[in-house]
Amino acid sequence: MARWTPASIMGCQPGGNTIVNALVVQSDGQALMGGTIPIWRLNRDGTRDTSFANVQVSEITTIAVQSDGKVLIGCNFTAVNGVARGRIARLWGSATVSVSNTIAPTLTSRGAVWRYFDKTNDLGTNWRSNSFSDVTWSNGTARLGYGNDGEVTKVTSNRQWTTYFRRQFYVPNPALVTALTAGLTRDDAAIIYLNGTEVWHDTNIAGGAITYTTPALAALSGADETSWLFKTLTPSNPIAGWNTLAAEVHNDSQTSSDLGFDFELTGTAIIDAPPDLSLSTSGGGFALAWPADASYFSLSAVTNLTPPVAWTPLTNTPVLISNEWRVTLPAGTNVQRYFRLSLQ
Repeated sequence: MARWTPASIMGCQPGGNTIVNALVVQSDGQALMGGTIPIWRLNRDGTRDTSFANVQVSEITTIAVQSDGKVLIGCNFTAVNGVARGRIARLWGSATVSVSNTIAPTLTSRGAVWRYFDKTNDLGTNWRSNSFSDVTWSNGTARLGYGNDGEVTKVTSNRQWTTYFRRQFYVPNPALVTALTAGLTRDDAAIIYLNGTEVWHDTNIAGGAITYTTPALAALSGADETSWLFKTLTPSNPIAGWNTLAAEVHNDSQTSSDLGFDFELTGTAIIDAPPDLSLSTSGGGFALAWPADASYFSLSAVTNLTPPVAWTPLTNTPVLISNEWRVTLPAGTNVQRYFRLSLQ
């Protein structure tokens, strides 16, 4: 806690006929002073903190500091620093205006890694749920299947009617997801589930309840085997935290010569501001970390910033620890590296 004495306050000299309407002390001992200045941040000795940028507004009558360090200001204004705001605005610690941004994240990309089950067992319906354990399943990169239609991972043909697929993705706040679009390529037919609920029922399979032995209505051929279909999903389908995608792909017969599957899920979401990336030492290496609510972003690296700069995505899988995503890397030997966060 800072102790504000008359002498320290007198160290701040706004000058002119300044009117001070509000004075709030932050948790770090600095203070925010608002009025016709319109707002300054003061150091513990009462001098002005010049790192707090000028705020372009005529007057401030109210100041409040949020628990996350953002500053709320209020008065009879319609814009702050050129950003439309009516009577109240939120500022970052640098005094820049907090603006909600709409982004277009990829929640599951084409060519992602999926777990799959290619045996002849009928798994019923439990396999679709979030609580189902798929740790014993095989895994591989899409496109998955067999039949030489561009498969990256070969799925075994055991004369099964149905092959099952699962993977997860993370959503920090589903209330801020405003749209979802799914893309699917399949051979012959597929049904997609999100958190156990059916969200896409292929037209190439009978409607209603589907069992393990339900065949596709027709064997796809030619371009139809690898073409992409798209569907708009309800943005209320995701939940906070880990979400589970599940897919069952049905052949038209047990003797089918091919099977294929790949899927993507994109959307639009709102974020308050681009996330910060921090670096710290960790054992013999270093750790890069960013906030848990920035799960839509991934790490890229480059060794030289001379144009043209070719950023390379890191293949290290981030781990969610203590409310932040973290990637630990070994220390390089006489190698200069730069890192950034970008949308997946």
